[in-house]
Amino acid sequence: MSTKPFSEYTDEELIIEFKLNRTEKAFQILVKRFKNPLFNFVYRFLGDYELCSDIVQETFIRVFRNVDSYKNIGKFSTWIYTIANNLTKTEYQKIKRNRTFSIS
Repeated sequence: MSTKPFSEYTDEELIIEFKLNRTEKAFQILVKRFKNPLFNFVYRFLGDYELCSDIVQETFIRVFRNVDSYKNIGKFSTWIYTIANNLTKTEYQKIKRNRTFSIS
């Protein structure tokens, strides 16, 4: 990595910095960059502010915990959106199942 400030790093450089050195600042910048776009992405599917906040938070928890499984062969954004999408699908299925049972 170069000596440029973290704010100028690409997403991929930041996640590699966090993966290799556990640099908290690198992770914080990723959270700042992706928090709102991820929220908007999830909200389009679920339409519930609190639920979307929970899913976005869980997405970042999973990124943090599973950073060692990140492979630098694709864009970081693809990886994080895949995590968020999978969590959203799971939640959507729960909601759908609950609605089905409550109507009966």
